[in-house]
Amino acid sequence: MKSVILKLANLCLQVGNIPEEWRHALLYPIPKTMDWKYSLTKTRPIILLKILRKVLVKIVTKRLSKVIAKHNILKGGNHVGLPGGSTEAPLRIINTCIEDAKKNNKELWLTFQDLSKAYDMVDIKMLKLVL
Repeated sequence: MKSVILKLANLCLQVGNIPEEWRHALLYPIPKTMDWKYSLTKTRPIILLKILRKVLVKIVTKRLSKVIAKHNILKGGNHVGLPGGSTEAPLRIINTCIEDAKKNNKELWLTFQDLSKAYDMVDIKMLKLVL
């Protein structure tokens, strides 16, 4: 079975095409609480994907991550999500800035951006083009 999965994954990568059924998925909104009152903000979205698709995506993601990390493609504040990446570096930078401001009696302004709802803002037309 492993060799069949590997052959299918390699064929998808070589041809540059994936099966049509892998291009679609159903999203199931799971309520966070019993009194969710049909509000999507009170749900956790879950998408059930085909196992072979998940395997192929995992392979491609790992390969891309290695290349991105090896060639130092991401710059600046992109610390997380790659091999060896963590939140430690940005937290250390913030902590150092705070300590410096306190020690030297400096004014310090910090801005943080919450991306927890970032994927609620996806342009559907653009997403359809990509898929």
